[in-house]
Amino acid sequence: MKKIFIINPVSAKAKLDYAVENIKKQHYFNENEDEILFSEYAGHVTELAATHPDCEIYSVGGDGTFLEAVNGVKDTGAPVCFLPMGSGNDFIRSVSTANDFDSVINGLENPKKKVLDL
Repeated sequence: MKKIFIINPVSAKAKLDYAVENIKKQHYFNENEDEILFSEYAGHVTELAATHPDCEIYSVGGDGTFLEAVNGVKDTGAPVCFLPMGSGNDFIRSVSTANDFDSVINGLENPKKKVLDL
């Protein structure tokens, strides 16, 4: 399944280049098929996710970025992964022990999927 990495550059701030480099170096990232997109304004993550309902969505940012991604694909069944790069990342800390960017991205080789009731 095609992977769409949606990065909120405001949340990622100084870690933006680090995030892009680490996404691209993962063996599961296919440069010929997968995409890295950047949000440009409030609500843009939702729009970008909504245009890819048949893909795996990877939200790179904070809790708000993740919420926008989930809202973009709600009712489609598309999986959404949270790659935390925000200041608090409260959501991921409440649902996973892998709760920082490096832990999550390194764990994507053998992901454990959870179904959450929205």
